[in-house]
Amino acid sequence: MPNVYCVRADSGIFANNFVKGEYIAIGWENINDLSGVKIPEELNPIYRKAYPDDTSNLVVGQQVGQLVRFLFGIQPSDYVITPDADTEFLHIGVVQPSPLYFYDNGSDGCRYRHRRT
Repeated sequence: MPNVYCVRADSGIFANNFVKGEYIAIGWENINDLSGVKIPEELNPIYRKAYPDDTSNLVVGQQVGQLVRFLFGIQPSDYVITPDADTEFLHIGVVQPSPLYFYDNGSDGCRYRHRRT
């Protein structure tokens, strides 16, 4: 049975980018390409190196949890909801099987580089 996830687009600012590019994305600008990450346990040291000022284990756990859900939790055929900016409109999409994850240079105007289709 598919799950439903909400992936926000910086208060909807990048919602049109998501729709036009047929992807969802998350920020974490201090973290580079994660395509080499094969298991969730690899993300904690990556996050801690990128965000050394986050010293609270609770905060780190919450943030790493978001990365884990994005990379490993969201599966093909799951639904994704993205709220639009300054409206009550919700964009709804279905996660595709490939590519599961890709790192983009942001040339489409969306600064979120960690992406999924």
